[in-house]
Amino acid sequence: MSRTDFGIYVPQLAISADEVFERALTCERLGFDTLWLYDHLYGPGLPDRDSFEGWTLATAILAKTTTLRVGHLVTCNNFRHPALLAKMATSLDVLSGGRLEFGIGSGSYEEEHQQAGIEWGSVRERSDRLEESLEIITRMFTTCVAS
Repeated sequence: MSRTDFGIYVPQLAISADEVFERALTCERLGFDTLWLYDHLYGPGLPDRDSFEGWTLATAILAKTTTLRVGHLVTCNNFRHPALLAKMATSLDVLSGGRLEFGIGSGSYEEEHQQAGIEWGSVRERSDRLEESLEIITRMFTTCVAS
């Protein structure tokens, strides 16, 4: 019989660091396999609410847990240069003992991009940028080491 993995989405919105860590440790203690965060500059539609940056928070959660895998639903390609993102991901995966879940998309919230001065572009333009990023990230994942 095959094993079923269970994950939980814990949006990092209007929550303290202690509460995030308590929830992550509770999830780990309850046997969840994965914990998922969002990768936005703020909670979509809620720019006035406190929100932790996803990759920084994932790093902190992975440092405080031992078995829980952590990822983002999903990383926004437009927020980070692909070479930097690949280096961040490989470093965090190595430092966490292989517990990073990695996913990347072309962006989902135009207003957030506009407010931050980040290029949005058409679906085609975002897809082309994502394709280029995937080539760079894949190449770095297969040829570079984390340290």
